[in-house]
Amino acid sequence: ITLIAITSVIITLLSAPFTGAFLKLMQVPNYDLAGNYTGVFDMAKPYLFILFLGSAANGFYNVVSGIIRGLGDSIFPLIVLIGTVVLNIFLDILFVAPWGFNMGIAGAAWATIIAQYLSAGVSVLKLVLMRKGISFTAQTLRLKSGTVKLITRLGLPTGIQMAVMFASNLITTPFINRMGGMVMATLTATMSIDGFAVLPSQSFSMAASTYVGQNIGAGRWDRVKKGTLTCFLMCLIFTAVMVAAILLFGENLYRLFIDAADKDRADIISLGMNLIVIMLPAYFLMVVNMTYSGVMRGAGDATGTMWISMIINVFLKVPLTIFWINMSAKYYDPSIVKAGYTPNGDIRTMFYAMLVCFGIGCGITMLYYRHGKWKTKSIVGGPPADEPSAALAE
Repeated sequence: ITLIAITSVIITLLSAPFTGAFLKLMQVPNYDLAGNYTGVFDMAKPYLFILFLGSAANGFYNVVSGIIRGLGDSIFPLIVLIGTVVLNIFLDILFVAPWGFNMGIAGAAWATIIAQYLSAGVSVLKLVLMRKGISFTAQTLRLKSGTVKLITRLGLPTGIQMAVMFASNLITTPFINRMGGMVMATLTATMSIDGFAVLPSQSFSMAASTYVGQNIGAGRWDRVKKGTLTCFLMCLIFTAVMVAAILLFGENLYRLFIDAADKDRADIISLGMNLIVIMLPAYFLMVVNMTYSGVMRGAGDATGTMWISMIINVFLKVPLTIFWINMSAKYYDPSIVKAGYTPNGDIRTMFYAMLVCFGIGCGITMLYYRHGKWKTKSIVGGPPADEPSAALAE
């Protein structure tokens, strides 16, 4: 908790003052390809600045809810999250609506961070009241070198992994922003809808980490294999349900994000559904990748998954995406603009690159998992007594 307090202050100080510089680096435009003013940059700057001010709340909620789940209560963080979403929706309407505070896009950002700070505060209060060997005093909150090293060993690789993923997106974002407002609108809506398909993988990855960590800590290696398979199968089923729902109701979902008066509405929906179809195999590859990565992180091996992520996102996805986008721009054909092409590249090439990288990443993850080295990384106990540390993770 002390570490997240310190890092939140540092992150806020290093991000909020440079909001405009970040957006310029990403080449966020104020004008469309025809030279018409869109104000995207002018709207994004205050919105992002306010969100940066919520870094501490976001960090505290994630850390404290992770502790609460580790102590065996996975329901409370869910309840807080549901309450936060409901509050966020209410505040969004109140702050943005003309009959409310009419604050525009800045109001949506304020609504988000207010809800985040309340969720963080409630989570900390719950942790204090649980009293499961936890006390908040000057002595317990003081940083101790041994504990800091241990937490850093477990947390820093995961942090680097997340940073690498976001950095790879930042590198490719300028190429996307050059494609114009229609492509940007399509990608924004697609990422929101895509989140529903990715949600089971993210959720069961966290569940696998918590489950495996608790059972290894209790010396119950016999439950790890069974729990891993159960998490994988449940994630697969829920992902299939989500993907089927998106395919059935995808066009209706896109309409929620696009103004009915937008002249490009039909093209955005058509291109968006095309992107979702391209990603279909990736959603199921993600089930394998994220579930087994969660198992290995729960066992204490965050470094292995970090290197896999770096290989996929830095050494494969970025160069492949840039190369394919440039190639699609080079062979641009004005007669097929409706299919999502622009003189500055085809957005679909980015999704093909992600699909290829997910496939390679899935293979590397499974090879590493089956090698079994992750079994030797637990901070309590050791590898299962009935097999050598380097045995295959059957």
